[in-house]
Amino acid sequence: MMQPLVSVIIPCYNYAAYMAATIDSALNQSYPNVEVIVIDDGSTDHTAEVAASYAGRISYYYQSNRGLSAARNAGFRKASGSFVVFIDADDKLAPDYIEATLQVAMAHPDAAFVYTQQQYFEASHEVTRFPVYSLETLKERNFIPACTLIRADVLQRFEYDSRFTSWEDWDFYLTLAEAGLYGVRLNHPLVLYRKHADQKSMLDNFGERRKVRILGLLRFKHWRLYGAMETLRFSVWLVKELAKNRGDRTVRGYSRDNQAL
Repeated sequence: MMQPLVSVIIPCYNYAAYMAATIDSALNQSYPNVEVIVIDDGSTDHTAEVAASYAGRISYYYQSNRGLSAARNAGFRKASGSFVVFIDADDKLAPDYIEATLQVAMAHPDAAFVYTQQQYFEASHEVTRFPVYSLETLKERNFIPACTLIRADVLQRFEYDSRFTSWEDWDFYLTLAEAGLYGVRLNHPLVLYRKHADQKSMLDNFGERRKVRILGLLRFKHWRLYGAMETLRFSVWLVKELAKNRGDRTVRGYSRDNQAL
């Protein structure tokens, strides 16, 4: 039986200093049938030079800066695999990530994606404790990492929403849930997630008012999941929070550290 092709997509924005390790982790998988695609989202560092050093082993595409969601969508449109893995350009895959998650996907043909635990490195060495998939938990907080093994036919139906500059992963998994699609957890830390010692996440930089507005956009978009009464109660809370935090300023940037709220 032919082994399905798995496309590993690496969106990169000014992470040339880390990207080689990410590419190496994708190329050195125990599973043999892998293609690696780098989407350079308007980087101004030497991302292109790093990618060029892998000529013939990866595919590299440059686009003007459009944000993480747009970069992921662009990467999928270039992909040929039956399964897709998105990984940020400063993280790494364990050598058996694809082999292990693909086995789970084959054993659960109705599951849209497979997710794992994460091993932090650099500023932290903790291991995540993401729970088994639960829609009720997902409605309250996101526990699914950005790096999952996703079926390509799912991504043909649903893209990442580029309106979200944070919580785009949470929005994506809620969108799948609305369509009746779910994931399966593999309870091993097979994603190596870099915790930067000198960098705050986008959510740390956002003012409270902007956080509330993003949460409002997410909740209203998925009101069918939450129900009419819960949405009404949330609307009252939202108005009060926006009024309370009217003076906050906000910072714009590239999304990071936003999946485990």
